[in-house]
Amino acid sequence: SQVKTFYDFTVKDIDGNDYSIIKFGNQFWLGENLKVTKYNDGIVIPIVQDNTAWANLSTGAYCWYNNDLQTGNFYGSLYNFYTVNTNKICPTGWHVPSSAEWNALNDFLKINDYGLTECANYIGKVVAAKVSWSSWDSQYTVGYQPETNNISGFSGLAAGVRSTNGFSDKGKTTLWWSTTLNNDNVWVTSLNYSGRGFGTSGPTSGTSSPKKSGLSIRCIKD
Repeated sequence: SQVKTFYDFTVKDIDGNDYSIIKFGNQFWLGENLKVTKYNDGIVIPIVQDNTAWANLSTGAYCWYNNDLQTGNFYGSLYNFYTVNTNKICPTGWHVPSSAEWNALNDFLKINDYGLTECANYIGKVVAAKVSWSSWDSQYTVGYQPETNNISGFSGLAAGVRSTNGFSDKGKTTLWWSTTLNNDNVWVTSLNYSGRGFGTSGPTSGTSSPKKSGLSIRCIKD
């Protein structure tokens, strides 16, 4: 079937957190952002709260938005790219998507009419959750009447980001890592409360981010 499929079993990370599973076409995705605190071989990922320390890292670390555990439990953790680069951040049998895998999801949603009829490529609302998004009074944007979001069930939350300057944009933006490099940066997939698109990952119209950024992670099945 070409429609989305939910499964009533879950995947556990090494900490014992449960994640729902959703299928789009031939892809299986975890239904929530990662919040694991260890690599899948059991090694603890350092939690780094201090901004200067975070900015100076060239090894894996994670944090919660505003260093708030409750926020982290809801939105998932924010990880730098050095955690992604270990290939051990997702549960065994899963991985951080490549740019091409993100774009395959984007294409699947467009081809299967998940976009709004009037503007088939404006699929940001389709993947954005019904909660967490700041309002934005412009039709078809993610923040316009968010109660109509999330036809796909992907449930993208406005988790915000961490840069070397600190935390920003919770309620407005989310960025997800890919594994695909763009020179010294990394291609990412994005949602923004004032935007219409599910930001593609890669050179056509994409966004890239420094490796030191703290961004969200969604895992895809091997």
